[in-house]
Amino acid sequence: MPNAVYSQFLAFAHEIADAAAAISLPLFRQPTMIDNKQTSGFDPVTQADRDSELAMRQMIEDKFPS
Repeated sequence: MPNAVYSQFLAFAHEIADAAAAISLPLFRQPTMIDNKQTSGFDPVTQADRDSELAMRQMIEDKFPS
């Protein structure tokens, strides 16, 4: 991968991380409901996780429509 393309992907990854942090960090260590998304075992997920994922997915879809 050429350095220019790599740099663009890296910059976008930082944008996505910043967006997810803006959603999830205010809720860190706050009382919240934790759901188990697995039927056997335990795979915890919170609303902050869901909201962060939704924001990241939207950013990716906007940047790389298919």
